[in-house]
Amino acid sequence: VGRRLLDLPRLPAFIFGAAFSLSSSAFVLQILSEHRERGTRHGRAAFGMLLMQDLSVPLLLTLLPMLRDVSGGLGQAVPAIQQAVLRTILALVIASVNGRLVLGWLFSFVAAAGSPVALRCLSFLAVFGTCFIFEAFGLPSTLGAFLAGVFLAETAYRQQVDAVIAPLREDFFGVFFITVGFMIDLHLVFTQPVLVLSTVATLLLAKSLVTMLACRLSGLSGAKAIQIGLLLSQAGEFSLVMINTAAAQGLFTPMQHRLLTTAVGGSLICTPLLAKIGRSTAEFLEHTQEEAGAETRAAEYDGGAEVVVFGYGRIAKM
Repeated sequence: VGRRLLDLPRLPAFIFGAAFSLSSSAFVLQILSEHRERGTRHGRAAFGMLLMQDLSVPLLLTLLPMLRDVSGGLGQAVPAIQQAVLRTILALVIASVNGRLVLGWLFSFVAAAGSPVALRCLSFLAVFGTCFIFEAFGLPSTLGAFLAGVFLAETAYRQQVDAVIAPLREDFFGVFFITVGFMIDLHLVFTQPVLVLSTVATLLLAKSLVTMLACRLSGLSGAKAIQIGLLLSQAGEFSLVMINTAAAQGLFTPMQHRLLTTAVGGSLICTPLLAKIGRSTAEFLEHTQEEAGAETRAAEYDGGAEVVVFGYGRIAKM
Protein backbone atom coordinates (compact mmCIF):
# COMPACT_ATOMS: atom_id res chain seq x y z
CA VAL A 1 0.00 0.00 0.00
CA GLY A 2 2.83 2.40 0.87
CA ARG A 3 4.55 1.81 -2.46
CA ARG A 4 1.34 2.19 -4.47
CA LEU A 5 -0.25 5.06 -2.59
CA LEU A 6 2.79 7.16 -1.61
CA ASP A 7 5.37 5.84 -4.11
CA LEU A 8 7.74 4.88 -1.28
CA PRO A 9 10.97 2.92 -1.84
CA ARG A 10 11.16 -0.57 -0.38
CA LEU A 11 12.74 0.32 2.95
CA PRO A 12 10.41 3.23 3.83
CA ALA A 13 7.49 1.12 2.59
CA PHE A 14 8.50 -1.64 5.02
CA ILE A 15 8.62 0.87 7.88
CA PHE A 16 5.25 2.24 6.73
CA GLY A 17 3.73 -1.25 6.84
CA ALA A 18 5.29 -2.15 10.18
CA ALA A 19 4.21 1.13 11.78
CA PHE A 20 0.63 1.05 10.53
CA SER A 21 0.19 -2.63 11.43
CA LEU A 22 0.25 -1.59 15.11
CA SER A 23 -2.98 -0.56 16.80
CA SER A 24 -3.46 1.70 19.81
CA SER A 25 -3.50 -0.40 22.97
CA ALA A 26 -4.25 2.63 25.15
CA PHE A 27 -7.20 3.75 23.05
CA VAL A 28 -8.74 0.32 22.47
CA LEU A 29 -8.41 -0.83 26.08
CA GLN A 30 -9.94 2.44 27.25
CA ILE A 31 -12.95 1.89 24.97
CA LEU A 32 -13.34 -1.71 26.12
CA SER A 33 -13.14 -0.66 29.77
CA GLU A 34 -15.70 2.12 29.35
CA HIS A 35 -18.23 -0.33 27.87
CA ARG A 36 -17.24 -3.16 30.25
CA GLU A 37 -16.23 -5.41 27.39
CA ARG A 38 -12.78 -6.49 28.62
CA GLY A 39 -14.13 -9.88 29.71
CA THR A 40 -16.22 -10.56 26.60
CA ARG A 41 -15.09 -12.86 23.84
CA HIS A 42 -14.30 -10.06 21.42
CA GLY A 43 -12.66 -8.09 24.23
CA ARG A 44 -10.32 -10.97 25.06
CA ALA A 45 -9.57 -11.54 21.37
CA ALA A 46 -8.77 -7.86 20.83
CA PHE A 47 -6.57 -7.82 23.93
CA GLY A 48 -4.68 -10.88 22.68
CA MET A 49 -4.00 -9.24 19.32
CA LEU A 50 -2.87 -6.02 21.01
CA LEU A 51 -0.59 -8.02 23.29
CA MET A 52 1.10 -9.74 20.34
CA GLN A 53 1.58 -6.37 18.64
CA ASP A 54 3.13 -4.89 21.77
CA LEU A 55 5.49 -7.86 22.06
CA SER A 56 6.74 -7.15 18.53
CA VAL A 57 7.46 -3.50 19.34
CA PRO A 58 10.87 -4.09 21.04
CA LEU A 59 12.12 -6.00 17.99
CA LEU A 60 10.90 -3.33 15.58
CA LEU A 61 12.41 -0.51 17.63
CA THR A 62 15.70 -2.40 17.87
CA LEU A 63 15.86 -3.02 14.11
CA LEU A 64 14.87 0.52 13.17
CA PRO A 65 18.28 2.19 13.76
CA MET A 66 19.93 -0.48 11.58
CA LEU A 67 17.71 0.00 8.54
CA ARG A 68 19.38 3.15 7.25
CA ASP A 69 22.78 1.45 7.20
CA VAL A 70 21.31 -1.64 5.56
CA SER A 71 20.04 0.51 2.69
CA GLY A 72 23.62 1.59 1.98
CA GLY A 73 24.66 -1.88 0.82
CA LEU A 74 25.92 -5.14 2.25
CA GLY A 75 29.43 -3.82 2.92
CA GLN A 76 28.10 -1.10 5.19
CA ALA A 77 25.29 -3.22 6.61
CA VAL A 78 27.33 -5.98 8.28
CA PRO A 79 29.48 -3.74 10.54
CA ALA A 80 26.48 -1.55 11.35
CA ILE A 81 24.38 -4.55 12.32
CA GLN A 82 27.19 -5.94 14.48
CA GLN A 83 27.56 -2.64 16.31
CA ALA A 84 23.81 -2.28 16.74
CA VAL A 85 23.47 -5.81 18.13
CA LEU A 86 26.37 -5.19 20.52
CA ARG A 87 24.84 -1.91 21.72
CA THR A 88 21.47 -3.58 22.20
CA ILE A 89 22.94 -6.46 24.20
CA LEU A 90 24.90 -4.10 26.45
CA ALA A 91 21.86 -1.91 27.04
CA LEU A 92 19.69 -4.94 27.83
CA VAL A 93 22.27 -6.39 30.24
CA ILE A 94 22.71 -3.11 32.13
CA ALA A 95 18.96 -2.46 32.23
CA SER A 96 18.23 -6.04 33.33
CA VAL A 97 20.77 -5.91 36.16
CA ASN A 98 19.35 -2.60 37.36
CA GLY A 99 15.78 -3.79 36.92
CA ARG A 100 16.12 -7.13 38.71
CA LEU A 101 18.72 -6.42 41.41
CA VAL A 102 19.03 -2.71 42.15
CA LEU A 103 15.36 -1.91 41.51
CA GLY A 104 14.13 -4.72 43.75
CA TRP A 105 16.33 -3.57 46.64
CA LEU A 106 15.25 0.06 46.22
CA PHE A 107 11.57 -0.87 46.15
CA SER A 108 11.88 -2.93 49.33
CA PHE A 109 13.61 0.03 51.02
CA VAL A 110 11.01 2.56 49.87
CA ALA A 111 8.05 0.27 50.57
CA ALA A 112 9.24 -0.13 54.18
CA ALA A 113 8.84 3.64 54.60
CA GLY A 114 5.18 3.38 53.58
CA SER A 115 5.20 6.57 51.50
CA PRO A 116 3.11 6.47 48.28
CA VAL A 117 4.85 9.61 47.02
CA ALA A 118 8.29 8.01 47.38
CA LEU A 119 7.04 4.87 45.64
CA ARG A 120 5.67 6.94 42.76
CA CYS A 121 8.91 8.89 42.44
CA LEU A 122 10.95 5.68 42.43
CA SER A 123 8.73 4.25 39.68
CA PHE A 124 9.32 7.30 37.49
CA LEU A 125 13.03 7.19 38.30
CA ALA A 126 13.14 3.59 37.07
CA VAL A 127 11.43 4.57 33.81
CA PHE A 128 13.60 7.62 33.15
CA GLY A 129 16.77 5.76 34.15
CA THR A 130 16.06 2.90 31.74
CA CYS A 131 15.26 5.40 28.98
CA PHE A 132 18.58 7.16 29.65
CA ILE A 133 20.50 3.86 29.37
CA PHE A 134 18.99 3.08 25.97
CA GLU A 135 19.42 6.65 24.78
CA ALA A 136 23.09 6.52 25.78
CA PHE A 137 23.61 3.45 23.58
CA GLY A 138 21.91 5.07 20.59
CA LEU A 139 18.66 3.10 20.94
CA PRO A 140 15.12 4.53 21.06
CA SER A 141 14.21 5.72 24.54
CA THR A 142 10.70 4.38 23.93
CA LEU A 143 12.16 0.88 24.02
CA GLY A 144 13.65 1.68 27.42
CA ALA A 145 10.28 2.90 28.70
CA PHE A 146 8.63 -0.28 27.42
CA LEU A 147 11.14 -2.51 29.20
CA ALA A 148 10.93 -0.39 32.36
CA GLY A 149 7.25 -1.25 32.50
CA VAL A 150 8.15 -4.93 32.19
CA PHE A 151 10.66 -4.65 35.04
CA LEU A 152 8.14 -2.86 37.26
CA ALA A 153 5.56 -5.54 36.55
CA GLU A 154 7.99 -8.26 37.66
CA THR A 155 8.73 -6.72 41.06
CA ALA A 156 7.02 -7.90 44.24
CA TYR A 157 5.44 -4.45 44.57
CA ARG A 158 3.52 -4.49 41.32
CA GLN A 159 0.13 -3.89 42.96
CA GLN A 160 1.44 -0.96 45.01
CA VAL A 161 3.07 0.63 41.96
CA ASP A 162 -0.15 0.25 39.97
CA ALA A 163 -2.13 1.84 42.82
CA VAL A 164 0.09 4.94 43.09
CA ILE A 165 0.31 5.44 39.32
CA ALA A 166 -3.41 4.90 38.62
CA PRO A 167 -4.43 8.51 39.50
CA LEU A 168 -1.99 9.82 36.88
CA ARG A 169 -2.96 7.35 34.17
CA GLU A 170 -5.96 9.33 32.92
CA ASP A 171 -3.90 12.53 32.90
CA PHE A 172 -1.16 10.92 30.81
CA PHE A 173 -3.83 9.51 28.52
CA GLY A 174 -5.18 13.02 27.95
CA VAL A 175 -1.69 14.43 27.38
CA PHE A 176 -1.06 11.73 24.79
CA PHE A 177 -4.08 12.73 22.74
CA ILE A 178 -3.25 16.41 23.07
CA THR A 179 0.13 15.53 21.57
CA VAL A 180 -1.57 13.60 18.78
CA GLY A 181 -3.71 16.65 18.05
CA PHE A 182 -0.59 18.79 17.75
CA MET A 183 0.81 16.37 15.17
CA ILE A 184 -2.11 16.80 12.78
CA ASP A 185 -1.09 19.20 10.05
CA LEU A 186 -4.23 21.25 9.35
CA HIS A 187 -2.52 23.09 6.50
CA LEU A 188 -1.93 19.76 4.78
CA VAL A 189 -5.52 18.68 5.48
CA PHE A 190 -6.96 21.81 3.84
CA THR A 191 -4.50 22.04 0.94
CA GLN A 192 -4.47 18.32 0.01
CA PRO A 193 -7.65 16.83 1.49
CA VAL A 194 -7.90 14.07 -1.10
CA LEU A 195 -4.44 12.74 -0.30
CA VAL A 196 -5.03 12.84 3.46
CA LEU A 197 -8.49 11.29 3.30
CA SER A 198 -7.38 8.57 0.88
CA THR A 199 -4.44 7.68 3.14
CA VAL A 200 -6.64 7.46 6.25
CA ALA A 201 -9.38 5.56 4.41
CA THR A 202 -6.89 3.08 2.94
CA LEU A 203 -5.32 2.50 6.35
CA LEU A 204 -8.67 1.89 8.05
CA LEU A 205 -10.02 -0.30 5.25
CA ALA A 206 -6.90 -2.45 4.86
CA LYS A 207 -6.45 -3.04 8.59
CA SER A 208 -10.15 -3.78 9.09
CA LEU A 209 -10.25 -6.37 6.31
CA VAL A 210 -7.03 -8.10 7.40
CA THR A 211 -8.16 -8.20 11.04
CA MET A 212 -11.61 -9.53 10.08
CA LEU A 213 -10.02 -12.27 7.99
CA ALA A 214 -7.67 -13.23 10.84
CA CYS A 215 -10.59 -13.39 13.27
CA ARG A 216 -12.64 -15.56 10.94
CA LEU A 217 -9.71 -17.93 10.43
CA SER A 218 -9.38 -18.12 14.22
CA GLY A 219 -12.94 -19.39 14.55
CA LEU A 220 -14.75 -16.22 15.60
CA SER A 221 -18.18 -15.45 14.23
CA GLY A 222 -18.72 -12.93 11.47
CA ALA A 223 -20.29 -10.45 13.89
CA LYS A 224 -17.34 -10.59 16.29
CA ALA A 225 -14.87 -10.40 13.39
CA ILE A 226 -16.50 -7.19 12.12
CA GLN A 227 -16.53 -5.67 15.59
CA ILE A 228 -12.86 -6.48 16.26
CA GLY A 229 -11.81 -5.40 12.77
CA LEU A 230 -13.34 -1.95 13.17
CA LEU A 231 -12.08 -1.65 16.75
CA LEU A 232 -8.44 -2.33 15.76
CA SER A 233 -8.46 -0.45 12.45
CA GLN A 234 -6.50 2.58 13.71
CA ALA A 235 -2.76 3.15 13.95
CA GLY A 236 -1.21 3.32 17.41
CA GLU A 237 1.11 5.26 19.64
CA PHE A 238 4.08 3.13 18.63
CA SER A 239 3.27 3.92 15.00
CA LEU A 240 4.13 7.54 15.77
CA VAL A 241 7.35 6.45 17.47
CA MET A 242 8.47 4.43 14.45
CA ILE A 243 7.52 7.16 11.97
CA ASN A 244 9.28 9.90 13.95
CA THR A 245 12.40 7.75 14.42
CA ALA A 246 12.53 6.88 10.71
CA ALA A 247 12.01 10.53 9.75
CA ALA A 248 14.86 11.57 12.06
CA GLN A 249 17.10 9.12 10.19
CA GLY A 250 16.12 10.61 6.83
CA LEU A 251 14.06 7.65 5.64
CA PHE A 252 10.96 9.82 5.15
CA THR A 253 10.83 13.24 3.53
CA PRO A 254 9.28 16.09 5.56
CA MET A 255 6.16 15.89 3.39
CA GLN A 256 5.81 12.15 3.94
CA HIS A 257 6.41 12.57 7.66
CA ARG A 258 3.66 15.17 7.95
CA LEU A 259 1.26 13.04 5.92
CA LEU A 260 1.87 9.87 7.94
CA THR A 261 1.56 11.55 11.33
CA THR A 262 -1.63 13.25 10.18
CA ALA A 263 -2.97 9.89 8.99
CA VAL A 264 -2.23 8.35 12.39
CA GLY A 265 -4.07 11.18 14.14
CA GLY A 266 -6.98 10.91 11.71
CA SER A 267 -7.32 7.17 12.28
CA LEU A 268 -7.36 7.70 16.06
CA ILE A 269 -10.07 10.34 15.73
CA CYS A 270 -12.22 7.89 13.76
CA THR A 271 -11.81 5.07 16.30
CA PRO A 272 -14.72 5.90 18.68
CA LEU A 273 -17.13 6.16 15.76
CA LEU A 274 -15.87 2.96 14.14
CA ALA A 275 -16.04 1.13 17.48
CA LYS A 276 -19.67 2.23 17.89
CA ILE A 277 -20.51 1.13 14.34
CA GLY A 278 -18.85 -2.23 14.93
CA ARG A 279 -20.70 -2.73 18.22
CA SER A 280 -24.07 -1.87 16.66
CA THR A 281 -23.40 -4.07 13.62
CA ALA A 282 -22.39 -7.02 15.78
CA GLU A 283 -25.48 -6.65 17.99
CA PHE A 284 -27.74 -6.47 14.91
CA LEU A 285 -26.19 -9.55 13.31
CA GLU A 286 -26.28 -11.54 16.55
CA HIS A 287 -29.92 -10.54 17.14
CA THR A 288 -30.81 -11.58 13.59
CA GLN A 289 -29.06 -14.92 14.04
CA GLU A 290 -30.83 -15.48 17.37
CA GLU A 291 -34.22 -14.81 15.79
CA ALA A 292 -33.44 -17.18 12.91
CA GLY A 293 -32.28 -19.82 15.38
CA ALA A 294 -35.44 -19.37 17.47
CA GLU A 295 -37.64 -19.81 14.40
CA THR A 296 -35.69 -22.94 13.45
CA ARG A 297 -36.05 -24.39 16.94
CA ALA A 298 -39.76 -23.58 16.97
CA ALA A 299 -40.23 -25.36 13.65
CA GLU A 300 -38.34 -28.41 14.89
CA TYR A 301 -40.19 -28.55 18.25
CA ASP A 302 -42.05 -31.90 18.52
CA GLY A 303 -44.13 -31.18 21.62
CA GLY A 304 -41.90 -33.13 24.00
CA ALA A 305 -41.05 -32.35 27.60
CA GLU A 306 -40.53 -28.76 28.63
CA VAL A 307 -37.89 -27.41 31.02
CA VAL A 308 -38.21 -24.09 32.80
CA VAL A 309 -34.96 -22.49 34.04
CA PHE A 310 -35.63 -19.95 36.81
CA GLY A 311 -32.04 -18.75 37.17
CA TYR A 312 -28.44 -19.92 37.12
CA GLY A 313 -25.05 -18.63 38.20
CA ARG A 314 -21.43 -19.20 37.33
CA ILE A 315 -21.43 -22.85 38.43
CA ALA A 316 -24.54 -23.67 36.43
CA LYS A 317 -23.13 -22.02 33.32
CA MET A 318 -20.28 -24.54 33.36
